Parts: sequence; C-alpha cells; structure tokens
Amino acid sequence: MGRAMLEGWHKNHILGQCDIIDPSISAEDLSYIDHDFTFHQSPASLSNKIEVLVFAVKPQILRDILPDYQHRILPQTVVVSIVAGVNLSTYESAFSQKTPILRCMPNTPVSAGQGVTGIYANQAISTENKDTIEALMSALGTVLWLEKEDQMHALTAISGSGPAYIFYMIEVLKEIALDFGFTDKDADILARNTVLGSAVLAQHNGDIGAAILRKNVTSPGGTTEAGLKALMDSDSGLYQLMLKTIQNAHNRSIELSQD
Repeated sequence: MGRAMLEGWHKNHILGQCDIIDPSISAEDLSYIDHDFTFHQSPASLSNKIEVLVFAVKPQILRDILPDYQHRILPQTVVVSIVAGVNLSTYESAFSQKTPILRCMPNTPVSAGQGVTGIYANQAISTENKDTIEALMSALGTVLWLEKEDQMHALTAISGSGPAYIFYMIEVLKEIALDFGFTDKDADILARNTVLGSAVLAQHNGDIGAAILRKNVTSPGGTTEAGLKALMDSDSGLYQLMLKTIQNAHNRSIELSQD
C-alpha cells in the first residue's frame, strides 16, 4: 500500500523531500518513479525535521518498531497510520496524546489517483494538520473523514479490501467466458472492460442511483432480467454473499486491533 501511495503522489507531483525507511527496499525497486527519494535502513539516519511520518507496515511488526521513532519526531510532526486494525491509542501510548495522529485506510487504486481513503484523527489534530493530510490524500482520489474510529473496521472491509472483490469478479467473468469458448485474450477483454465501462458509467452519472442504472439495462422479460433473478435471489444471491464477505473482513479487522 505504501508503494501504491508513492506512485499516486509521484504522478500528481505532490511529494517534496521523501525519506523511505525499509531495509528490504532500494532505489532500484522504485527506479520506475522519477523522484529523488532518500533510502534508509533504519530511522537512526533520519533528520529531526519530519513534517509527516507515515507508517505503512504489517500490523504484526508495528509495535516492535514504534520505539525506534519515539525520539525522531517534533511536537508538530503529523503521524499517519495506514496499518490495518491498529487503534490510535497504540500510537498515543508510543508518542503522546498531544501528537497529531491520523488513521488512514486507502485502497490500491490510489496508485492511479482513483482511490478511496477513510481518515479518523485524534483530538490533537489542528485545522492546518487536516488541510495538509487532505491535500496529500485527495491527490490519490476520494477522501472520507470518519466520525468514529470503530467505523474504520467497516471501511477496511468495504473499500480497503473492495478492489480484491472487484478483481475477483473480473477473474470469474473471464473464467465463465472461457467456459463458453472465448479465447483467453477475448475473455479477458470482455471481463475487464465490462467492469471498467460500468464503473465509468456509474461515475459519469453520479446523480443517478445504482438501482436506476441497473434498471436502465434491464428489459422486462429479457436476458438481463433472467440473469438478475439468480444474482438477486434473497437466499443465495449477491447480497448475502457480499454481506458474508464483508463481515468476515470486518471481523478480521477487529481481531487485528485486539492482538
């Protein structure tokens, strides 16, 4: 996710000086991005003038590395977390309740400037801090400020994990097209561009509800109506399947926050 955000910021010319702390990454790994990054094996070589500190690591290792940053930030440094399932209280314990801290949950389309990022901030966040983060994240797509931290679990399950659900739909559509005898290339074109075209149409008609757009495609007694009878079945249709999918992801987000 960190790499996806770097790509999105680079494409939108947002970044100034950027230091990357990751012992497993090098300049060669990001050579396709034309930007002057400074790479560090550890935070020990960082300057003490960090304006925004972004944690983009696996939740399982976060608590091990937080102490390394406790004396590397200034009082006005804004701490941004995109770590799934880790509450603000974890960061406040490591730094201070007076430290401006935000939890952000972007999704991978941020790399193309089409992401969705949910944000929840602690009480130390100023209007200036919010404006800074709004500028950073809105360059990657849509920004949604949350009223309650608990909403982060649902947002993670819906939009954070959501691209994987859509990509799997493309996989399934392609596999079915193959079953009907299309070539691999043609099956991929059918699946990928049907989803893409539908998404673009929905975006261009943002004032029209998705249900109306669906009805506009559905002729009474036609093929679409026949297909939708299965997809909209109250017992085994898409709603029940997606509800189970999102609930599973939601529950896992809660579990991660309790580890």
